[in-house]
Amino acid sequence: MHLSRFHIGLAMVVGLTCAPLLADWPQWRGPKRDGESAAVALPRQWPPQLRRLFSVEVGEGHAAPVVVGDRVVVFTRVGEQEIVRAIHARTGEELWKDSYDAPYTMDPAATAHGKGPKATPTIHDGRVYTHGMSCVFTCYDLQSGKVQWRHDFIKQYQATGPQYGTAASPLIEGDLVITVIGDAKQGQILALDRKTGQIRWRTPCDGPAYGSPVVADLAGTRQVVTLTRNTLSGLEPTRGRLLWQTRYHTAYEQNCLTPIVLGDRIFISGYMRPTASYRITRSGSRFDVTEEWRNERLKMYMSSPVLHRDHLFGLDQTGKLVCLETKTGQVRWSGGGFGEYASIIRVQDDLLVCDESGELAVVSADPGSYQEKARLRLSDQPIWAHLAVVPGVLYAKDRTRLLAYELPR
Repeated sequence: MHLSRFHIGLAMVVGLTCAPLLADWPQWRGPKRDGESAAVALPRQWPPQLRRLFSVEVGEGHAAPVVVGDRVVVFTRVGEQEIVRAIHARTGEELWKDSYDAPYTMDPAATAHGKGPKATPTIHDGRVYTHGMSCVFTCYDLQSGKVQWRHDFIKQYQATGPQYGTAASPLIEGDLVITVIGDAKQGQILALDRKTGQIRWRTPCDGPAYGSPVVADLAGTRQVVTLTRNTLSGLEPTRGRLLWQTRYHTAYEQNCLTPIVLGDRIFISGYMRPTASYRITRSGSRFDVTEEWRNERLKMYMSSPVLHRDHLFGLDQTGKLVCLETKTGQVRWSGGGFGEYASIIRVQDDLLVCDESGELAVVSADPGSYQEKARLRLSDQPIWAHLAVVPGVLYAKDRTRLLAYELPR
């Protein structure tokens, strides 16, 4: 069903007065943190180029835009300051801005990817949560931009994140906001009261990875699932008690993906690591982790995959998009030509795949074969930030700009 401008506007107004709707894009990888949108209608016939609604200079960084109601929140860097902006979702007008000093020294191996920020903000219940490269964690009021609380964790560790900088995006679970802090040697999975900022629990870990935590029901138990530097773990959300853990190591300790959960299974991959399916089971108070299958033909490095009808769609390190069966791990097809990284969004039966070159491909999420419907250029600058999509509008953050494009009805 196609949404009229009236209904788009209504969704925006309602989104301002309550928790984010499925029509919003309030956090890393969308409403359910899985790269899917159920509220957007894509055109049957794509034009050669999308109409640009606005282009706004906002600064550098890989953090993705997030959208609730009539507001787009972007988190960037200008010089040695991190800046949070709320921008009108249809006009590009700046509604409020906050900045703070955030000097950051890059690891020499990581300079090509810049000083961030890389963690995408989270909007929930009228508040915005940001996690900066130097581990400044802030809560803002969405309407006014007023700081509600702030923590600076820089003094707790020798460094403020893994080699390429803090990248884990804040996760909301109940009255908590959860993240991972630390350096390349040690860290903590941390839960704070989302209203007051009070630390509610800390669980030691071997240091943060680059992927973001998710929350899911596995083996009949609510759990926070996250990669750390060398592990995949499940924790009890209210107290942070470790339920299970399995070693998951990649070369150069580059665990970048956000875990994908389907039923009691978790799909994960990494740099030079095959895609694998892990099943979580429970016997009494004991949880077990069993590897069900692995596939060497899909090695996902930085790009988190999406699910559709018992199939997993992900970007291999060779630049090919690959479709796997979730039950067996069998490859159904491999196709296309993409770069080192791509943000992948599933909208109904289609995939929006934007790689770092700034080019968008529309691909059918059909397990039968690779079918590319359209290719459009979004920017002549690199796009490393994940896309955001809401009814009628596609948002992209390139090297320094926030871009908004109209999705034809």
